[in-house]
Amino acid sequence: MSSDFQLAITVNSKNLAADLTLKDRFGVQVAQRTVDFGRDPLRTCHDQLFDTRNWLRRLYPTSEHQGKLKEIGVVIARHFADAGARLVLSDVALFGSGFISLIGGLAAGRPGLDFAVRAEVDGVGAAVQKVPAEARFAAYPTYNHPLLLNGRKVVLGYPGHLMSEGFDYASTQDKLTSLMQGEVNWREIAHELQARYLFWGREEKANYSTSRRPWEQTAALVASGNWGAIYDLEPTAARR
Repeated sequence: MSSDFQLAITVNSKNLAADLTLKDRFGVQVAQRTVDFGRDPLRTCHDQLFDTRNWLRRLYPTSEHQGKLKEIGVVIARHFADAGARLVLSDVALFGSGFISLIGGLAAGRPGLDFAVRAEVDGVGAAVQKVPAEARFAAYPTYNHPLLLNGRKVVLGYPGHLMSEGFDYASTQDKLTSLMQGEVNWREIAHELQARYLFWGREEKANYSTSRRPWEQTAALVASGNWGAIYDLEPTAARR
């Protein structure tokens, strides 16, 4: 409760001291009304001002009543206005980005925002059953990669999330790009990134279109399908 509000409800300490029960009841009432404000602002302010009028009639003579009502009424209104401003700001902070995304997805002429292709996720899910759960994959870093949707480890997560959390991922991203582009030392880079497996699918084809893809001739093919292919980069793995 703000200091000016506390000052207002104790404006006549002598009279308040004579009726402590009324003072305590009024304080509890204001605290409860502050909670109720988020549900029904107009009704809450109306009820509080009405109760304040009755409270003042018991504490002040008639000649003082109107002046005190105006003084405390202004402070009460300010108190609930501050609470309303905090409520609005918290709603914007919590739901603003989601509202923008929702409007974008419901824009006229658009079917919505794509998140995943079910057949692709299911196909990758069946393929990775052959791969140990602790294995790490080299793949394009995006938030809805089918490997992630199947609970598998990747070299690098979604950069947008990593950046928002303050992680320094630039070096890892550069190494991953060199690996996926098929640079001369791609095997050494894969070993450094602790990536035994490489995933080559829709996102990789789109984002590493100039890749030399040397693993297609030198690495063992673990699984393949309409969703793409998985390669075992371990030099001792038997090729298929």
